[in-house]
Amino acid sequence: MPRRSLSQRAPANDSEETMHHRTTVIGTGAMGQALAIALLDAGHPVTVWNRTRERADPLVARGAVLAADVVDAVSASELVLVSVLDSAAVRDVLDSAGDAVRDRTIVNLVTGTPGEARSVADWAVEHGADHLDGAMMAVPSMIGSPGATILYGGAVDAYHRHEPTLRTVASDSPFLGVDAGLPALYDVGLLTMLYATMTGWLQAFAVVGAGGVTAEEFLPHARAWFDNVVVAEDTAEVATSVDRREYPDTVPSSVALNAAALRLLLQVHEESGVGSGLVAAISALADQRVAEGHGADGFTSLVEAIRTPARN
Repeated sequence: MPRRSLSQRAPANDSEETMHHRTTVIGTGAMGQALAIALLDAGHPVTVWNRTRERADPLVARGAVLAADVVDAVSASELVLVSVLDSAAVRDVLDSAGDAVRDRTIVNLVTGTPGEARSVADWAVEHGADHLDGAMMAVPSMIGSPGATILYGGAVDAYHRHEPTLRTVASDSPFLGVDAGLPALYDVGLLTMLYATMTGWLQAFAVVGAGGVTAEEFLPHARAWFDNVVVAEDTAEVATSVDRREYPDTVPSSVALNAAALRLLLQVHEESGVGSGLVAAISALADQRVAEGHGADGFTSLVEAIRTPARN
C-alpha cells in the first residue's frame, strides 16, 4: 500500500505540534502498535519505523508517518519510544541511529535487566541524548486505558518535559529515580510476586485435584482464604520488618512452627504423587532458619535465607 515518507508529509500545524508533540515509535509489534495507536487517538503526530516495513501499514492507514530508516525516524521527533524484541535489538537500533540521537529523549520500553538498562542509558548519554527506561506493567490491550502502568527511571528533566505524552499511553507513569536500572529492578520484583502467587494457586489446585476435588469446587474456599488471610497480612509491617531485619513473632506463627507444617505439606504432596518442588523450596528456607538458630523468629525471617542461601 502507498506509504507517506517524512519527506512527503505535509508541514504540521504549529499549534497542533505545540499541544501534541510529535513522537517516534520504533518497533511496530503488538506493543509498538498499541503505543502508536494510543498516541494517534490522542491527537499526537506519530512517526513509526519497523525493520519489516509492512507491519507498519495499519498505523500508516491511521495517520502515522513511516520513516525510511532509523536515522529518519529518530530525526523526526524529540521523543523516541523504542519497543523492539530485546536489549540486543535496542542496541542495534541505537547503533544504526548513531549521532541522530543527539538532543533527543530515548525511552527504552524493552524488558531487560537493570544492567542492560544502565548500559543503554550510558550509550545515550555518550551520544548526547537524554534517556528514560520504562518497565511496562501492562499488556498491549491495556495501553491507553486507565489501568496501564509504566514505571520510569533515568533523566528526571526529560521525564518532566515529556510526562504529558508519556501519560497518554499509560496514565499511571510514576518516576522512580535517576537510576535507569530501577524500573527493570521493580519489574523483576513485581513479576516475582506474580509468578510466585500464580504458581501457588496452581500448586493448590494440583494437590486438591489429586484428592478428587476440582479447581472449581475448591475455588470459593481458596478465594475466601486468599482475601481474608493471605492478602489481609499487613504488608507495610512486613516491609518494615524486612528493612530493619527484625522478625518478631507477633501472630504467633514462628519459623519452627511453619517448618513443621511445611514438612506435613511435603508428605501429603509426595503421597499424592504431585510435584512438590515449590513447597520443598519453601520448606528448605524454613529449615535453614531453624538450623541457624532462628526458629523462634516470625515467618518473615525467611527473607534472610533468601538473601543468603545455604551452601551445600
